[in-house]
Amino acid sequence: GSGGLSEISGKTALMVPAVTAEAIAAATERLITDVELRERLAREGMVQVREHFDIAVQAARMDAFYCAVASGEPAVATDVSQKLSVSAGSKV
Repeated sequence: GSGGLSEISGKTALMVPAVTAEAIAAATERLITDVELRERLAREGMVQVREHFDIAVQAARMDAFYCAVASGEPAVATDVSQKLSVSAGSKV
């Protein structure tokens, strides 16, 4: 399968089935020639960046995570790239 980050999907990027020069060239050519596809991928990518990686969003997630840990409640980080899970009483 294709490698890459789990946050990237067919909505935000062209998925190349194998890392070969031919597959990358075909995907690049498609992006160059298909204006609608290129613009849609750009829009969807920006939405994903704003939803998942915006500094305010990340700060709020970290704040909620540390507040839960400090209060002794089970805490789960909601950032998909980290997949952290800490139970009450666990050492961080």
